[in-house]
Amino acid sequence: MTFLRVRLSLAVIAAGTILFSAVPTRAAENIDYSGSISIGLGILQAGAAQAFEKKTGIKFASIDTSGSGKGINALLSGKATLAGLTRPITAAEKARNLVAVTIGYDTLGIFVHHNNPVKNLSTSQLKGIFTGRITNWREVGGKNAPIAATIEDPTGGRAAVELFQKIVMGGAPYAKGLKKIESPLDQLKHAARTENGICVVNLGLFPSLDPSVGKKLKVVMMNDYAPTPDNIISGRYTISTPLQLVRESPPRSEERRFISFMLSSEGQAIVGRHFLPLQKGP
Repeated sequence: MTFLRVRLSLAVIAAGTILFSAVPTRAAENIDYSGSISIGLGILQAGAAQAFEKKTGIKFASIDTSGSGKGINALLSGKATLAGLTRPITAAEKARNLVAVTIGYDTLGIFVHHNNPVKNLSTSQLKGIFTGRITNWREVGGKNAPIAATIEDPTGGRAAVELFQKIVMGGAPYAKGLKKIESPLDQLKHAARTENGICVVNLGLFPSLDPSVGKKLKVVMMNDYAPTPDNIISGRYTISTPLQLVRESPPRSEERRFISFMLSSEGQAIVGRHFLPLQKGP
């Protein structure tokens, strides 16, 4: 269930971007990453950190995947040198001299157990489920069974719950009785063993699951559109999100070189393993 590689136009690439070199010009400092699990697990630990170290000698000393909001806080407090963000950067964050560079795109997938007969949900139905107005699958064309929805902590700074709440729920609060599971991977595991379960998780994390778990899940359509590259690019599937690396301005050489690496054909090929890259690989 990985995304196909597609070509997207880059609106602007900063004229001052400095490309990486094969040999470091000075003793390399380590990079400390904090933020989005999609970027941390699906890109850095999926090959980008290792490939960058091999090319430049610069290592990732730590990769923390506690969420976009916590990653920004870690960057501002000096506990991280690079943050991962899967939502647009805010004006307040820009005012703190933070710069976000998009390296690809992800989307939120609506996951249910593979035995669930429901194949499509409207935004109104999804809003009803996660606000607590709809509590039985029978109300949305499924079996007569209670809906077991899970979410990450809405106050935990996770971009996925904030994006879904804004776009699908119109800012309405989540139902208080929803089961909270902090890790999106654990949400997927819960849905895989719970026939009445449902969760909304970044689609690019799916390949990280054990295949024995993944085969018990399916992605339902939203408003009759599946989260395919064409539907994401066209905007028909509306809950897509940028994958952004955030650095301070002016940046250290290490973070600047890593961002340049991720915008290169080699870096974009790594993004394209699980996500939509900005450009087609070689």
